[in-house]
Amino acid sequence: LTFTVDGAITQTAAGLIKLDGLGTEIENDGAAPALLIDNNTVDQIALQIAAVNTTVPVVQIEADSVTTGAGLFITADALTTGAALSVASTSTHTGGASALVKFHSDENRGHDSNAHIGLFLDFDSTAGAAAKTLYIDSEQTTGIVIDVDATEITTGKAQHVRLGNLTTGIGLKLDHNDTSTGAVTPKTFHIDFDKTGD
Repeated sequence: LTFTVDGAITQTAAGLIKLDGLGTEIENDGAAPALLIDNNTVDQIALQIAAVNTTVPVVQIEADSVTTGAGLFITADALTTGAALSVASTSTHTGGASALVKFHSDENRGHDSNAHIGLFLDFDSTAGAAAKTLYIDSEQTTGIVIDVDATEITTGKAQHVRLGNLTTGIGLKLDHNDTSTGAVTPKTFHIDFDKTGD
C-alpha cells in the first residue's frame, strides 16, 4: 500500500494511534527534521521506548557522516535540581565485567597539536565553594574508586594538573579522616616505584 502526498498530512485522534507491523521507516530529503516530537504536556514523557532486547542495542545511532556536528546534542537550559542526562541501573549481576557508561574511541587519532579527548568536561561556573566539575560518590569498601591504566605511557604523562592563579587554594588535597582503631596501618599516600634500570 503506497500513498503519495504533495503537501502536509495532519491526523487528529482522540485516543492512541498504534502502528502494528515489522517497523516504521522515515525517509527524509526535505529541509525539516525527519521526526519532530512536540510535547506540550509538562508532566508526561515525550518519548518512551519499552524494549525487551537482551543482546542488541535498544537505540542505535549511526552518525558516520558527522564531521563538525554532534551525534547526540542535548540542551537543558531550565535545569534546577534535575539532570540533562541520567543513567541508572539496579542490576546485581556479578558474572562478568561491565560498564554503566562506556566511551570507546577505536582508532588512532593522536596528534602533537590537535587534542583528541575521550571525555571533555567544560564547566563554566566560577564562584561557589560547593561547585564541583567532577564528583564521585562511591560506597566501595574493598575495590578501587579511581583506577588509571597508563602502562603504555613512555614519554608522556599519566596525570597532569595545571595551576596558575592559586592564592589561598590548594593544588592537591588528601583529607584522611580515618577513625579505625587496633592493628591497622592505613596509608593516605603510597608510592610503589619498582623501576630497576638506570
